[in-house]
Amino acid sequence: MLMVEKSINQIKSETFKALIGINLSKSLADDCSNLCCNLAKIKIPFLKDLITLLKRNKIEELIYNDVHKEVTKNLIAPFYGLNLIEYLSSENINWSGNVIAPNYLISAMLTYNLENPKNFMLLNKHKIPVFCVNNSLMYLTRNKLLDNFYHIKTDLNLSITDELKFHKIVYFDRCIINKSEWNELLNYSKKTYVKESKTSKEKGAGY
Repeated sequence: MLMVEKSINQIKSETFKALIGINLSKSLADDCSNLCCNLAKIKIPFLKDLITLLKRNKIEELIYNDVHKEVTKNLIAPFYGLNLIEYLSSENINWSGNVIAPNYLISAMLTYNLENPKNFMLLNKHKIPVFCVNNSLMYLTRNKLLDNFYHIKTDLNLSITDELKFHKIVYFDRCIINKSEWNELLNYSKKTYVKESKTSKEKGAGY
């Protein structure tokens, strides 16, 4: 398996362009590419799930009016995870439901926690903690997140957190990525390139 090293800026640029290439709105593309960067910074895999969604080429819509219910339709975490976390935090409520690409919920929680003093816990379908951000500390299970149903807690249970081994959150500015997955991502980002012409060159393309 060939690997390549990429900067966080490269990851931000190419993931954003790839998402625009499937006609995702700029605001959602920006949110999703930021979540990708956050995962890359803490060395959590993100490309495989993203490429799977890019291949679908049809964006499912989250029904915002239903996010407060105990169980909702599938949550596409790369696209709507941050919206959900912001909503849960504002209402100070918990949530349970089916999740596509749960790693992106981790990124959304870290992103929100970085700017706001709010802690979160992610539990699998058996209600076993798989991730928790508590102030500037983080707990993350060593197991892959293979379940499709998760629980989000905004009110942390001290009896549970006391049993978790937390460590300082460390962010990196470069990430090692699977080369074939990176090249596949580039196939989508290239869809946003402007074809070279006299007019496009005058506007800055082709250089």
